[in-house]
Amino acid sequence: YTSNNDWSTSIIPLDQYQEKLQERRREWEASQPVQPEDRREIDRLTRVLQERERELEEERREKEQVRNRLQQQLEGRERQLQQAQQQGQEGERQAREQVQDLQRLLQEKERQAQQQLQEYQQQLQERDQQLQSRERESQERERQLQRQVEGGQQREQDLQQQLQEREQQLEEREREFQERERQLEEQIHVAESSWVVNRREITMTEVVLGKGGWGEVKVADFRGLKVAAKCLYEVIISPYNIGTFSREMNIASKIRHPNLLQFIGATTEGNPIILTELMPTSLRKELESGGVAYPAILSISLDVACALNYLHLFKPHPILHRDVSSANV
Repeated sequence: YTSNNDWSTSIIPLDQYQEKLQERRREWEASQPVQPEDRREIDRLTRVLQERERELEEERREKEQVRNRLQQQLEGRERQLQQAQQQGQEGERQAREQVQDLQRLLQEKERQAQQQLQEYQQQLQERDQQLQSRERESQERERQLQRQVEGGQQREQDLQQQLQEREQQLEEREREFQERERQLEEQIHVAESSWVVNRREITMTEVVLGKGGWGEVKVADFRGLKVAAKCLYEVIISPYNIGTFSREMNIASKIRHPNLLQFIGATTEGNPIILTELMPTSLRKELESGGVAYPAILSISLDVACALNYLHLFKPHPILHRDVSSANV
């Protein structure tokens, strides 16, 4: 309490606030008799004092909590610093151990290198000895050959006669090989052209079975038989693709398996048309129409696996399908 009746905590310290209030009350009660109004004022001030005491107590508890929390944080920081120091010491110890390990490893490598160098030097010495021995053997053999040449004129004549006879045999064998090669070329030409069909024998319908990146598949009539005809798009026709097409048709014409579509033939005029066996449905259509029984699924899976195994074991080169799907089963 000041001369200006200022009870602010900024003027009076908190720990002296209550004591100042009690002292002021005693002075005031002693200075004048207590009137009812004064009693009420005293009671009011007493309540104010009690309220202020509660506020001070709460403020004290809050400060105590803050102090405890800061103390805990400080202790946690100290523990972290201690752990960091311990980790640093452990890392330094590990680094020293690694340096020692590297030094030992370098020493071992150096020892091995010296040992290898000694082995290489020993091998070089042995090689030099071997070369010298072979050189002596070569010189001895050269002398023997020289003696054989000097006394082998008759043998040379015999060898020349044998050489002439061998040349005649080789010429006869070469004529036989040429004849055999001509026959094989004729057989290959017949085999390669066996799959070629006449375009005029194919009657296309408007029934489209499917489309892909290479062409469109329709139902067609070939010699009275309903077949699947794949017409290649004109935009993909090129000399390279035509060569690839011919090689694939040669391979397809040799494939025979009960679980694979039977290749019938193909045209070579204009846009190529590939003819295969026509199937009444596909696995995708059956799945979309209502599903397939479990036993049928097992049977179909086994058939597909057998067909792929046949292609993968095809000779002389394996065949990869690369387009196995329910629409192609």
